[in-house]
Amino acid sequence: MEFAYQFLYFKDDKWIQVARIDNQLHSDSPGTHIHTLKREKVEWVDLTFEEAEDKIIEMGESIIKNIINKI
Repeated sequence: MEFAYQFLYFKDDKWIQVARIDNQLHSDSPGTHIHTLKREKVEWVDLTFEEAEDKIIEMGESIIKNIINKI
């Protein structure tokens, strides 16, 4: 099963993708990985669909608190 979770934040009349966790191909490699705001490289992780849902909420809230509101 393929999945993708995104955490979006609306600021200054635009949506900002804060983080995304998916298991779709990335650079021709399969597996679950995390895309994070302002980072080029992805982080490869071993997460189930359910774990990814919890992780994206945790990450998104932390990034908004620590980064987005300072931009």
